[in-house]
Amino acid sequence: MNQRQAEVRVIVFGPPDPPYLNGIEGLQDGVSSNVTCTSDNGYPAPTFLWYLGTKNVTKYSYTQSLGNKNHRKDAISLFTFTPTVDNHGKLLVCQVFQPNAASMEYRSVSEVLQVLYSPVIVDFSVRRVSTGHQSLDAIITCTSDSRPLASITLFSNSIELNNSTRHQIHRSLLQEDTSRSSILVISNISAEDDGNYTCLADTRLGNDSATITLSYSGKPFTIRPRRMYVQ
Repeated sequence: MNQRQAEVRVIVFGPPDPPYLNGIEGLQDGVSSNVTCTSDNGYPAPTFLWYLGTKNVTKYSYTQSLGNKNHRKDAISLFTFTPTVDNHGKLLVCQVFQPNAASMEYRSVSEVLQVLYSPVIVDFSVRRVSTGHQSLDAIITCTSDSRPLASITLFSNSIELNNSTRHQIHRSLLQEDTSRSSILVISNISAEDDGNYTCLADTRLGNDSATITLSYSGKPFTIRPRRMYVQ
């Protein structure tokens, strides 16, 4: 009696490992970025879905998978986008599921976006305050907005200002990770204080500057800011 032998391969469908994200750090406003979502050891290879906030952005992604030594699929999805300041604080979600196993639950990973952007001077103004006995102080305020926080330097006629008998510089943090102010108080102003006062806000991403002209007897005015960006 002849005996026949047959080899049967048993393939077990199974969910992949929990996904994880890479490339989420250092996102910068206006700079194209790639974020990857990886999910290994599934069979068959999972399907990926991407969400930015509540918007499905899967069409901006590309997915590939490779077999591993355990006869499972290691899969990775590449999401390409250009973050903006408006994306800061939004949730980026990568979701994976098995297309042929509806009973298997979705698995997902998410991160809150931290988007960096260059400094912008949002306020540069001067006001005069009477201190009595026909004496006036000038208060010059410079406020910048950026992420990371900018370093603010003040100049008078291109000379950097520091605390002195008549010049007092006060710095304050208006918003923990973006907004900062420097306030220059000039005591008992006179004609010798006339000139151009410049505020420079600087970070590793770039800088912004604005100049205001102070006249002891006239009305101060602001010169158009000059912005520089680091590539």
